[in-house]
Amino acid sequence: VVLLGPAFAATRTKGATSVTATTCLWTTFRLGLTGAVDSQWVAYIVSDLTDRAGNTTNTSFQIGALLGDCNQSGTVNMADYTILKIAYNHPVSAGTNFCCDFNVSSLINMADLTVLKLAYNHKLPAP
Repeated sequence: VVLLGPAFAATRTKGATSVTATTCLWTTFRLGLTGAVDSQWVAYIVSDLTDRAGNTTNTSFQIGALLGDCNQSGTVNMADYTILKIAYNHPVSAGTNFCCDFNVSSLINMADLTVLKLAYNHKLPAP
């Protein structure tokens, strides 16, 4: 299905976040989310997505928020430390290391390492 945009709606059904922006371009839609709480799942229903033929569809998804989880595995562990170590002292880039910038400073540094250290062995609860 090829999606057209930018008009669609996102409705939170679980968790505590706010949608700050929505965009849709071909097969990708993006939601800007703020206010995620550590160690929780957030669920959304996205409605009014329209394909090239004019068909409208809805979809749902959930996202786990876990501070310190660079690789988004649901557990903060040595794999996350390894990823952060590789990214250390590098500026944040959208496609690679942005998940390690826990304090959103645009640089992976000691503050991010401290967050990871404090969150080590934390896990997301079951969805």
